[in-house]
This record gives sequence, C-alpha cells and structure tokens, in this order.
Amino acid sequence: MKVFLTGGTGLLGSHIVKELLDNHHQVKLLARSLEKARRLIPAGVEIIQGDLRDVTSFVSELEGCDVLIHAGAYFTEFFKKGNVDNALYEINVKGTNQLFQGAYERGVCHIIYVSSTGVIDTSSGEVVDENTPYDETTNNPYFKSKIEAEKMAMAFNRKHPNLRFITVIPAIMMGPNDHGVTRMGEFVISFLKESLPAILPVKTVIVDARDVAKSIVAAVDKGRKGERYIIGGEIYEVKDVVSALSDISGKPIPKRRPSFKLIMLMSAMMTMRAKITGKPSPLPRRDELKKLRNQKGYSSMKAKEELGLTFRPLTATLSDTVSWFEENDYLN
Repeated sequence: MKVFLTGGTGLLGSHIVKELLDNHHQVKLLARSLEKARRLIPAGVEIIQGDLRDVTSFVSELEGCDVLIHAGAYFTEFFKKGNVDNALYEINVKGTNQLFQGAYERGVCHIIYVSSTGVIDTSSGEVVDENTPYDETTNNPYFKSKIEAEKMAMAFNRKHPNLRFITVIPAIMMGPNDHGVTRMGEFVISFLKESLPAILPVKTVIVDARDVAKSIVAAVDKGRKGERYIIGGEIYEVKDVVSALSDISGKPIPKRRPSFKLIMLMSAMMTMRAKITGKPSPLPRRDELKKLRNQKGYSSMKAKEELGLTFRPLTATLSDTVSWFEENDYLN
C-alpha cells in the first residue's frame, strides 16, 4: 500500500517508517525540514515538505495514497504568561481536521490517528481501557488539545461511515532514535550525566516506541473500523526504572528521595516559573503527578488480541536507549 505519514522524523515516526518499509509499503513522509528529513530518513521514502499549519500547501500529495497515518503533533505543557495555546489548536485540532478532510476528498479511505493515553481519565484508581471516559478535568494544554482532536476525529468518522478510521493510543514512549529528545529521553540523559536530582515517588507506564510502531503498521491490515486501541505498556515505580538504568549503565542511583508533598510544592513553583519564562519545568505538572502516583495502568488486551501486540522487556528498551544516546553523542 501507499502510505502518507506525518510525524515521521520523531521518535515514534522513525520506527513507523522502518516498519512500513519492512512490510513492503510505499511511504510518503511529511516533513517541515527537508534537510532534517533527508538526514534522518532512510532511502526509499518520498519526502514532502509541508506544515500542518498550512495543510493546503501539501494536501494534493495525498492523491493516490491508500492510507494516512497521522502521528504528527505539537507538544508543550507550559505557556508564557498571556500566551494562548494557538499552536496546539492550530496544529493538533484544526490542522488534523483539515488533514482528514483533505485526505478523504482525495480518496484516502483508511486513516490511522495517533492519540495519547493522557486523554483518558485514570482517577478511578482502576486499570482503564478504551471505554474509559476522557479526562475532562485535565489542566494539561497538550492533553486538552488531544481530547478535542479525538472528539473531532470521532465526529468526522461518524460523518463518513465508509471511512475506515482507527485510533491508536500509546502511553509514554521510550526507545532509540530519539533525535528530538522526548521527555523520557531527557530523563535518561539526565541520569546518565548524573544530573538527575532525585527519584520521584510516583509510577509511570512505559512502552517501547518500536512496539507502538509495530501495532500501528499492524492496524493497517488488522485494525477494525472505528476502533480505538490502547498500547499501554507496563506500569513501573520510577525507583525501579532508575535501578534498571543503574544496572545497565553503571551510573549511581541518586540518593535524594523527596516526599510527594515536597514534590507537589516544587512542581507548583516551577509551573509558575514556566508560565513566566516559557522554559519547561523539569518536573511534571501537579495534576500529572497526582495521576502518576495513583494510576493502575492501562489495559492493552484489545491490541494484543487484534493487532498481535507484544511488549519487549523494559531492560531491553532501556539498554537500547542508553546505547543509542551514547553512540550519538548526546552525553557530551
């Protein structure tokens, strides 16, 4: 099949490209920077220059494609004082809507949209699945934009019943090829540089980006029309992740283990600073910390049964991630 992919130069997207090529699909990849894409993307991929803020500039390239995989998104959790989340809305919601409409008008009948488990309400304290409601109380502007985008996508799907629309919902991803350095990538680099100040008393759900990519490409053939698939990974105490990193790298484990109350106070202060300066906080937001402390994880049973999802061990993910950062000079 001929696949049009957005977000192909990111952590997840780079592995989607590999999976598509390994499964003998033709790939057209949207990239804002041709120079960056040519540097990162393997031969055999057709690169289209364009920006999701201006879908009309590249939408004609969807002509003749069989599948659209929309993995591109704008990410931020903090804004300067007085700023509004224009970029989040323009790209994640408006741009996504225009992309879907443009693809449909050009005969693309298969769309796979990549969302985030951050849209799901985990306040019940139970393992959640695809039927769990959205987290309408979130203060995270990125998750708000993804909730709005998902609702728009569902409405678009209902409006076009002949469309085969599938949503993939990954948890926090980690893995090699993290060129842009994701939040989890920054966490690993900080540990390897021995600059991680403390171990947070929370839990996290981690999934290897390569496992997510396999599921997305499997959904091209196996995904059921109108379904949402959580790719949730396993749930880990942060202290256990740090311990595994120490075993792999030989780096010492940070000694500081602040209380949850102190972390919440520090997060509030750093969030306020982030709003003023525009610089991201090294700590998650308070609402995210509460979720990370109390969550029980996500059920990936549907993806396992229908897409053949399997999870590689955390140690394999961490080991490959550490090696990739070391080999690509991210620790200097």
